[in-house]
Amino acid sequence: MEVGDARFWVKVVVDAEPAGAPEQPSSEEGEREQEAFGEEEGQAAVLEEPVQREAPPEHQVRSPMNGVFYGAPAPGADPYVTVGDFVEAGQVVCLIEAMKTFNEVTAEWAGKVVAILVENEQQVKEGEGLMVVEPEEERE
Repeated sequence: MEVGDARFWVKVVVDAEPAGAPEQPSSEEGEREQEAFGEEEGQAAVLEEPVQREAPPEHQVRSPMNGVFYGAPAPGADPYVTVGDFVEAGQVVCLIEAMKTFNEVTAEWAGKVVAILVENEQQVKEGEGLMVVEPEEERE
């Protein structure tokens, strides 16, 4: 191909990995790297146990709309709820921002927060589970 006084050559490669793509370590190598990283950081890099996302649907507080999840009323403020907190029916548990409007999400029943399923400032979809609240009558 020629553009003005310059000439260019184009090479098309099909079914190949992108140039400069890092090699994927085997699962054994990845585990060794993870272990080494944790040891170097004084175990500060220990990953938390993954959150169970498959709770009974009737126990999940769901997003009423598409938007951005916020667990606190303002940056740097204490979160509305944390895992282990007890909530009352009608209590604000988080905010969903949609079109620059902050909408309060409230608990529909009293109970204990057993899991928070999304990260702060994460995009959520209407109907997506935000947290799991075990109803009071089931705690006993």
